[in-house]
Amino acid sequence: MTLEKLKELINAKHQVLLTERDAMDAVYTLLGFFETLLEIEKDKVSKMAEGPGLNDYLTSKDLEKLTTLKVRFWEARRISGDSPPYICISKRAVRYRWGDILEWLEKRKINNTAQSTVQK
Repeated sequence: MTLEKLKELINAKHQVLLTERDAMDAVYTLLGFFETLLEIEKDKVSKMAEGPGLNDYLTSKDLEKLTTLKVRFWEARRISGDSPPYICISKRAVRYRWGDILEWLEKRKINNTAQSTVQK
């Protein structure tokens, strides 16, 4: 084997090693990226499991999921004037603060059927 051929083989082998090293670096970089994404998603899921914070603003649909009271119930309360405080963003967009909902529900707590008339 000539010296020139040997140099070519060494250079080719060196290129392959660099390519393998670059590939491994890329794999580790991607692995770190996906681990970060996984942590972000875990945080989102745990926050959803905890429920909304007291200062979170919710739609009527959100309230339906959280309280099992239909969207129509919340609409009827607004029409009758017996609703928790809400923000009217537009004609169709209404938001409730979760803390206000809890306070409103707490005011309606009764201890026996003699108290069963809902107070405003």
